[in-house]
Amino acid sequence: MSIKTFSSLFAILFFYCLNPCLSQETFTGNGDFDDGTKWSGAVPTTPFADIILAAGATLVVNQNYTCRSLTINSGASFSCADGFVLTIGAGGIINENGDKAIDISSSIQISSSIQVNPTSGTFVDARDGNTYNWVRIGNQVWMAENLAYLPSVSPSGIASLTNPYCYVSGYEGNVVSVAKDNSNYSTYGVLYNWPAALSACPSGWHLPSDAEWTELEDYLTANGHSGTEGTSLKTTSGWNPVGNGTDDYGFSGLPGGYKHYYRNFLGIGYSGNWWSSTEHNPSDAGSRYLGYDYTDVHRRSSYKPYGFSVRCVRD
Repeated sequence: MSIKTFSSLFAILFFYCLNPCLSQETFTGNGDFDDGTKWSGAVPTTPFADIILAAGATLVVNQNYTCRSLTINSGASFSCADGFVLTIGAGGIINENGDKAIDISSSIQISSSIQVNPTSGTFVDARDGNTYNWVRIGNQVWMAENLAYLPSVSPSGIASLTNPYCYVSGYEGNVVSVAKDNSNYSTYGVLYNWPAALSACPSGWHLPSDAEWTELEDYLTANGHSGTEGTSLKTTSGWNPVGNGTDDYGFSGLPGGYKHYYRNFLGIGYSGNWWSSTEHNPSDAGSRYLGYDYTDVHRRSSYKPYGFSVRCVRD
């Protein structure tokens, strides 16, 4: 270690010892670091403050500054103007969940920008090794494909209000490995009755409530899709005969059809049906419906033995 580096680290440690109570400042608008109107308090002047970027805020660092930590909430971002550097200390970079997105052992200097809240990505379900795409829409993170977790499989003639059952469209047996060879499994995932859907999502994810579905719909409405919320969620191909969507947010809503509550599989190519976790009464629970001939999202109350798709939302 050079004498200069050692001296810098010693100065940092010395400052922390003398200043155990560090300030915390929140940037709430869109603009430059030195714009006092954009901070909830005042422009940070004390070195090593904890800086928080509020949801949706856009900060341009137009002066050299050293902070202890940087929290970047959903939709927020920052960049450094030419010639300026933001130095982040051992507090690291923290995401909207309060978790360290980047764990820093001493400090890091940033002279451009960094992405902490990406709009899309992948994750692996540890239960079966399936890899899923996910997408951020507003303040929510949704799976961008239907859940395909299949602990067991049943033919369409088996149904229940209370016992969990899983189905693969077009498959009428009970052998999981054979069901997974069905092309509908790889394309549309698994159909679950409501009791199965409740516990189908992997750790860190959950079946969305009616309110969470509504939050998604409200976001689409507020962002130019009033009356066409469903179109903006549907895939750009695969819907029959003229029902394709625009898939503006990467949700990739597929027409996986459904399993009728007491008989066969129906609707592939024509409808997509997804459960919510909200129970309406002992026999029915909330669901959402996309149809080839509808441009919006239909909120429904559905009989629990139906087999619908599942989209998980991140905790």
